[in-house]
Amino acid sequence: MTPRRRFLLTAYGSRGDVQPLFALALALRAAGHDALVAAPANFSTFAASLGVPFRAVGSDIDRFFADSRLGLARMVAALRSELGAHVEALAEAASGCVAVVGAGVPVAAPTAAELHGIPYIFVAYAPVVLPSRHHPPPAVGAQSLPAWSNAALWSATRALLDGAARGELNRVRRARGLGPIRALYSHVVGLRPLLAADATLAPPAPDQDCVTTGAWQLPEDPLAPALSAFLDAGDAPFYLGFGSMPDADPRATQQLVVEATRTLGRRAVVLSALDHGWPAQAHAVRAAPHGRLFPRCAAVVHHGGAGTTHAAARAGVPQVVVPHALDQRWWAHRVRVLGLGAAPLARAKLSARSLGHALEEALGPDVAARAKSFAAGLTNDGVERAIPELLARAASRSALEGKCRA
Repeated sequence: MTPRRRFLLTAYGSRGDVQPLFALALALRAAGHDALVAAPANFSTFAASLGVPFRAVGSDIDRFFADSRLGLARMVAALRSELGAHVEALAEAASGCVAVVGAGVPVAAPTAAELHGIPYIFVAYAPVVLPSRHHPPPAVGAQSLPAWSNAALWSATRALLDGAARGELNRVRRARGLGPIRALYSHVVGLRPLLAADATLAPPAPDQDCVTTGAWQLPEDPLAPALSAFLDAGDAPFYLGFGSMPDADPRATQQLVVEATRTLGRRAVVLSALDHGWPAQAHAVRAAPHGRLFPRCAAVVHHGGAGTTHAAARAGVPQVVVPHALDQRWWAHRVRVLGLGAAPLARAKLSARSLGHALEEALGPDVAARAKSFAAGLTNDGVERAIPELLARAASRSALEGKCRA
């Protein structure tokens, strides 16, 4: 019988970075173990709704994402001023744990694990987050560059991040009696990270040393009665939502959706903070369970987050990706390469006309058939597959070595 173990799961990032850790926490509990999630305070209410132990670490992440100037370097720079507090909080939270699992930009997490002499495991939700000669860093828009260019861009990214926060992290580490780190990115990614993504939708590159588990999904609540009634009242709508991404002009977004529905003669479900101004053919929601909503949609228009891309692919519906930043460009590229949707749309060029053209392309019979067929091959037990790996690492008290396996 496996002894009961306690894990610290921590993330610095948006809901897309944090939510999979809640899925892991619930799966660990179901397997007879304990987990504490440490993340920005914005997620405390969500944690309470799931009954997951939670520790607030870091400043208001929603305020950070309200700024349209998104990027990895900016996130690390913002985190730099809080590094000392993050290390202190995570070191306290890690007491009694057998391992620390970090996601997003968990700069303080490896140090917290080191202070307790326990393994640290990084989890990526997309292969593009892990260095490779086969793709550029997440901040680069172009996705089909030669290997030498990718290598040079990764080198520049490492240098940029070292300049942003390595000195401050080493200062914090010295104060704790730990030696300096030489490379921030390698320090955060660590040895043999987990890749919580489907091996068909998001396969790792040949030169990446990781363990692919499949995506980590939360159990989902039923659809809200008002949304369910809207879906029942007519043809399958298209969905439009950009997750945690900022919207500088919600009214303009509302107007383009209204125009697109009228032009296409289709209905829409829209993720929006606006409660008024919607016609009868559009229904606005503040949130909705993707796994229950997307199968009832004709197409999904989204920002290209890892979780949303997986949910749309599992639903077997065509996608239109409007990437905003970082790995979203890679996901848009994958959707296009796999033939699961239309060509990506730049957020700055999104209009009723461009959205209409993209939806017409995505809703073509060939794309729709391919999306439906592709869904049958996706895995649905990623979080359960991750648990034996975590337990093995906790038992060995060190990260395992070897080549990536799916």
